[in-house]
Amino acid sequence: MNKIYIGFDLGDGESITDFVSTNKTGEGMMTKFVDMQMPDSTVEGKAIPTVFGYDENEELVFANSILLMPDLVHDITINFKRRPCDLCRKMTVDRQAEVTSIFMNAHKFPSQKECPECYTTEMDKFIKSVVIFTNAVFEDKSYKDRIYGQSADCDEIVFCVGHPTRWSDLDVAIYKAILRESVLGKNQYEGKKASLIMAAESRAAFLTVKDKAEQRVLPKGTNALLIDVGSSTIDITALTTDSHNYQYNSGSNYLGVRSIDFIIKKMYLEELQKDSTEWEHYQDFQRNNPTYDESLTLACRKAKEEMYTVTKGLGMIRSHGLRELRIDKKSVEEYIKGCPIAKILLERISMPSEEQNKMGNKNWMQLFHDFLTEEKGRMSNKGIKIGRIILTGSASKMPFVPEIVKEVFSELANGGVLADMNPSRTISMGLALVGLSNDKSVEFQKDVNQLIDKELPDIIEKDLPKLADGLSNVIDMVVTGIVKDNMRQWRSGSICTLDGMTSKIKQDCSEVNLQKRLMGNKEYNNAISSWTVDTVGQDISLKLKEICKKYKVSDMAVGNLNVFQVPDIGNINVDVDVLDFADPLIAIVSVIAGIVTAIVLPTVLGIVIGLISWISVGLAVLLLDILLAIPGLGLAVLLGIAGIAVIKAAASGLSGAKEELLEKMQGMNLPQWVRDRVKDEKIDAKIKEAGIKEKIRRSILEEDSKKSIVKSVSESLRGQVEKRAESIKYEIESM
Repeated sequence: MNKIYIGFDLGDGESITDFVSTNKTGEGMMTKFVDMQMPDSTVEGKAIPTVFGYDENEELVFANSILLMPDLVHDITINFKRRPCDLCRKMTVDRQAEVTSIFMNAHKFPSQKECPECYTTEMDKFIKSVVIFTNAVFEDKSYKDRIYGQSADCDEIVFCVGHPTRWSDLDVAIYKAILRESVLGKNQYEGKKASLIMAAESRAAFLTVKDKAEQRVLPKGTNALLIDVGSSTIDITALTTDSHNYQYNSGSNYLGVRSIDFIIKKMYLEELQKDSTEWEHYQDFQRNNPTYDESLTLACRKAKEEMYTVTKGLGMIRSHGLRELRIDKKSVEEYIKGCPIAKILLERISMPSEEQNKMGNKNWMQLFHDFLTEEKGRMSNKGIKIGRIILTGSASKMPFVPEIVKEVFSELANGGVLADMNPSRTISMGLALVGLSNDKSVEFQKDVNQLIDKELPDIIEKDLPKLADGLSNVIDMVVTGIVKDNMRQWRSGSICTLDGMTSKIKQDCSEVNLQKRLMGNKEYNNAISSWTVDTVGQDISLKLKEICKKYKVSDMAVGNLNVFQVPDIGNINVDVDVLDFADPLIAIVSVIAGIVTAIVLPTVLGIVIGLISWISVGLAVLLLDILLAIPGLGLAVLLGIAGIAVIKAAASGLSGAKEELLEKMQGMNLPQWVRDRVKDEKIDAKIKEAGIKEKIRRSILEEDSKKSIVKSVSESLRGQVEKRAESIKYEIESM
């Protein structure tokens, strides 16, 4: 199937799409990038402003057209991108989880009855703005013609839209539901089958700059750090150039540079206030034009862009016949330093109180410095060392942004901080690649599912005899230890009688106590852990190795594929939490221990009952035989202790006396010298006759028991196999 993948970076300040097509040839899958010309643009591969409004005929005007005729456009909408949860009414954590599920399962925006918290004035405005601008792009005739020209042989169009990395699952689910209200959610586009997927912007950036990071030789044991400074958010991603591609993702939902546009506007308005006539003119115009502030903000943004990208540090604010104001980098940056941004942002967007408190009275530069310092510390705590930084995003062109980066990462100041040559397309190109990479990994995922559903149970069943060997040894030792310990206590006199000893063995080997002993036994759990990691884990690794070979991931060592071992990645520091592997292993060992214990307990209890029967009778017979072998003395001692008169013994005969003796010996407090006659060899021989180990092994491998263990272990291991497969997918997707 031939597909095209359109990455849509709907930014707060500017937006752009990128296009990747695939074609199956005799030599395999061929891919190519296409530089797309955005609507209302004359240049291929150039972003357009994320802005729209209406002319005097109430016709939609958007992007660059507004910049050309701002005085003729009303109801201008800019900077409308928001974190969706900030627009909802407050929800409890449980309700958030419930609402997330509702949105994830919905094919359109849920009804007010399903989710009343999401029906706010702010959300309604956000929905309309996203849908209007998205439709303006993708329903533009010239844009559709360009798509049609590239998709003649295409079977399906995949739209991939990015979202900030720090957005929650609920944020993403709401955003996708909103996009489904646009042309992107109609399942068809220009007569072709169409689908919509979402991706974190950090992942998109990772796929775009991966090659750039690898083209530069990184210092040994270090990572490349991508810093994407956008209009509304900042995303950072630590990249590794090893085969596993583990990442560190983080960011800020509120620290984008749109606040600088608002600061420049504040600066401009303060200048107007110095002239009463100009200020009155502004106030009159504002009263008659409710969205004039949006137009003025746009004019300030344009002047900022001129100042940093077009002219030599100068920009001109022009707006609706009001006084023009020339701005320069030095004065603007000095003004930024004196402006706390929390108050400025709160006039435009909703922010959680914790974010407001965190910002305090600091300016943007201070907050950006603090943000980088904090993230640097977090990465350091995770063992991530940065050897190169790639700066991207529209704000990366402002000199003070790389200057602050170099100040925080002073060890990289000399050539270690690189500017992305095409920052506007970093996300959009990556989003197109995300769509492509997702499809590339579909077949891989099918093979993994086959491994999980079909081969994993067979692997566990094949390896089960080894588990049975290990556990039967431990259980044998535990039961034998209980019996021997109690017999030693009787022999030492700590337990007075044989009846007392058998009662104590019964108590120690009760179902509850035996279960506790086994579940808490270090050797028992180690046997399960060792089998899980070194036997089953190794066999799963070999299967994963075969899959890796199939998908040409040739440098994956078997040890790195073990689903319970932290990957050994040599000298490269990556964000791998040992607990990601340790905690599931502990849980799985506990599950296996529980089910195996439940299976073997009836067998063990039956063995114990047999042993107790021997102890209560056989040991008495053994003692009697030992004592009777002592000429004269033994019988006399026993009769005396038992209180059986010699005359009575003579009258009833020796056999009659023996029967009575065996019965009475159970409760006798025998003298120490008699107890000492019972040697370890005799005890060991009798216990060996019980065949504990083999009986337990058979009970584990009995058909019903085997099925139960295989099912339980398979279900427990599924998540771990999927987790390891995900790390392999990163490599497959980024090749």
